[in-house]
Amino acid sequence: KPRINKNAKWLCDTFGRQNLLSLRLDMDEKSPHLHAYVCPVVRDKKGTRLSARHWFNGKSKCSQLQDSYADAMACFGLCRGDKETRKHLDSKIYWEIQDEINHSKEK
Repeated sequence: KPRINKNAKWLCDTFGRQNLLSLRLDMDEKSPHLHAYVCPVVRDKKGTRLSARHWFNGKSKCSQLQDSYADAMACFGLCRGDKETRKHLDSKIYWEIQDEINHSKEK
């Protein structure tokens, strides 16, 4: 529950409580995870409007969100990925690693 609360706090602090429409814990897969629905309502000098661009426009803004999230979740051991390499595992290798982890937990 502390992890869910910490995620909810980050979402509210980042996007505004009024813009967080839903936060749901999903336990139907191997890894529990959250689904968050955020409505991109922005209130500024232009008035009230929908603007996903305000939060997500460009690599820099997305990277800043990832940095902010990693900082907020560091207390749970989450580490931000290397921004320079951006190298992803092939999905076949990823699932092989997951199978090894799951088999080691069963022992």
